[in-house]
Amino acid sequence: MLERKTVLTQNEESSLLSLLQKIRMPEEVLDAVILCAKTGEETLPGVKSLTEHLLISVRSRDNGAWRLFPEEIFIATMACFSRFVNEYHTSYESYGYDRAFWTTRQAEAKLFRIGELEYELVEESSSLSMHIPSDARLEAELLNKSVAAAKDFFRKYYPEADSDTILLDSWLLSPALKELLSPDSRIIRFQNAFDIDEVDPEPMDFLEWVYQLAGGQIESLTNQDKFERKIADGQLEQQGSNEQLRHQILNNSTESLWLKSLPENTTLQRNMKKYLMDGGKVGCAKGSLKRIFL
Repeated sequence: MLERKTVLTQNEESSLLSLLQKIRMPEEVLDAVILCAKTGEETLPGVKSLTEHLLISVRSRDNGAWRLFPEEIFIATMACFSRFVNEYHTSYESYGYDRAFWTTRQAEAKLFRIGELEYELVEESSSLSMHIPSDARLEAELLNKSVAAAKDFFRKYYPEADSDTILLDSWLLSPALKELLSPDSRIIRFQNAFDIDEVDPEPMDFLEWVYQLAGGQIESLTNQDKFERKIADGQLEQQGSNEQLRHQILNNSTESLWLKSLPENTTLQRNMKKYLMDGGKVGCAKGSLKRIFL
């Protein structure tokens, strides 16, 4: 559990400001975090949770778990906070923070950014779980360097870990991508380093990474789709334009209406949109890293 401490000391304020500058937090968010840390005032969506997690990280760096690890890895890991607020801005065109459910790992020094990739220890099995940040460069040399550095890191700081077993649960491993991308694409070459253990076609996480839709937007879109389907099936009545909407939906029986609004700026976006509108599912897959990246 994350421990909360409300009193902000001068040293903590200085450390917090220094960290925000090192991770290149946007000025508007930096000011909002400092204000929230001092007064508790929340001027941006989610800034209270963001401030709380940053303060826990700063305090941990001074006298908690984070004090044990190299500064380079601490700063690289903390950069998730600025990355997430920038992703929020991309989705909503304003700043905010909606990743508190995830960043307990970073704040508690349980997940580490090592090179291009992130890793955490899976306590039940002692294996490593890999995560792919949105800004990771999927270049073979950089990926192999990250994996080698991660193995060295966990052997040094977690000798009990099985650092040779690295697992990944991601849309990037979805077999559907082989139908959408060329064999020499970076994503497919990335996939080829893994053995696929399990496939789940249902998750919609890929929408966030491929189309820059935030989690709340994805939920809203998919809920609207279910609502529209119920109207088309006659299960719900909608005041006013019910018949017109039902006709529109039934004339697009294989195409969810919200799919039509997805952008088509990249090859993957275009191919995936067509695939989805034709009834395909992307989902995600779980795999084990078995080979070097090529």
